[in-house]
Amino acid sequence: MNSLIFFALCVLVLWLAYRIYAATFERFLGIGPVKPAAARAGHWLAVFGDHFSSIAGAGPIIGPVIAVSLWGWAPVTIFVILGTIFIGGIHDMGSLMVSAKNDGKSVADISEETISKRARTIFSCFVLLALIVTIAVSVYFFKQTFIVEPKAALLSLGFIPVAILAGMLTGSYKTLSGYLMFLGIAAGVIGIITSRPDFTTPAYIGWESSEGLLWPMLFVTVAGGAISGSHSLGSSKAVSKELPGESNIKKIGYGAMIAEAIAALLAIAVVAGGFQSFSHLQVSVAKGGPVNAFGEGFGYITRHIFGKHGSFIAIVALNIFILAALDAAVRTARYVLQGLFGPINKYFAALVIVAAGGCLALMCDWKDVWPLFGAANQLLAALTLVVISIWLLNRKKHTKFTLVPAIFMLVTTIGALGWQFGRFYRDKNWVLVGIDLVLVALALSMMVEIRKWISKKMRRA
Repeated sequence: MNSLIFFALCVLVLWLAYRIYAATFERFLGIGPVKPAAARAGHWLAVFGDHFSSIAGAGPIIGPVIAVSLWGWAPVTIFVILGTIFIGGIHDMGSLMVSAKNDGKSVADISEETISKRARTIFSCFVLLALIVTIAVSVYFFKQTFIVEPKAALLSLGFIPVAILAGMLTGSYKTLSGYLMFLGIAAGVIGIITSRPDFTTPAYIGWESSEGLLWPMLFVTVAGGAISGSHSLGSSKAVSKELPGESNIKKIGYGAMIAEAIAALLAIAVVAGGFQSFSHLQVSVAKGGPVNAFGEGFGYITRHIFGKHGSFIAIVALNIFILAALDAAVRTARYVLQGLFGPINKYFAALVIVAAGGCLALMCDWKDVWPLFGAANQLLAALTLVVISIWLLNRKKHTKFTLVPAIFMLVTTIGALGWQFGRFYRDKNWVLVGIDLVLVALALSMMVEIRKWISKKMRRA
């Protein structure tokens, strides 16, 4: 498979999905040009950039790189495309719409109004634990970018004061990081156009890998490249209050998920076509992990543009992706912690969150934490889709767009957590055993609350 043909066909499918499926969902929701009551008007492109910089972390790059090296590029591509169209895009657009319709409230707050007060507490606890795991993988890979490319540390230190200055001038440093992310993606796309390498990685390696079965482990390994629960956290309490009008919900919600999928497809093309052979990719991953593999592959496909500096640019771009998402995760976790335990000093709350995530990153191997992060993140998305479905039912709307993907992701992620529990238990990794059990327990507790809501609804009927 030629990388340019691959990338062009995938982008075409995503564009058609945006024009047809997303538009159908938009009409179903009854979205119009009315401005949400909670909105602080801003141009939709600026809001889009801010939103994308918050949601596009390590997931759409690291996840596909790992998955391609384990199962091949074909099944990874299929999940990225179908997951984005039918699950991720619907999740992102639906959570943004529900928040905008409820004065910018978070999904946790909406779960209290639609299900029960206890559901809000359970949902918030799940979000907090999922964000701590997210911070752990972000810290690890942020550090790994410096190990693979030490000069990236100097640029990152220089980026921080520039971002602060941009925030003072524009009101949001995220706009700057968003522009830099788009430049990184654009450079990769131009690299594919100019080099057009053929794929050297097998399309399909096998159902079973060293990290588990294709289902469910491929899905949680890809992580945010197809569906991410953390996107709903960025949509509410921030993006929903900046919408210039409801007509922009599709552009920002579904559109940002499409942009993240394009980043994931770029990562697939980079590792599938950026090496002389599959064995070279395996050596690169073994040597420096997925960060090193992405850097080497990106350097190869952009050699006609950047010469010998392509790998360095790739690592810097990835570093910015991770840094922006890490900041968003810490801030959101701080808000959740303060919501659960009342007024807490924001600096102390942030310190607790960062310490917890940092300790987890130091104590555990990234190969164990990454699929746990993917499962927690996607299980959060499944729970969010369930909340959206109940919100729709309360307004006498059907749930065919949201409930089917919710059930699929619930089964997939709980299955993945069950498989990982066995592995953690055999390895006597009691920290991850505990996190795994708590995540499953919280998800099942949420299901119990939903069952109570259904029983109450049936009695009233």
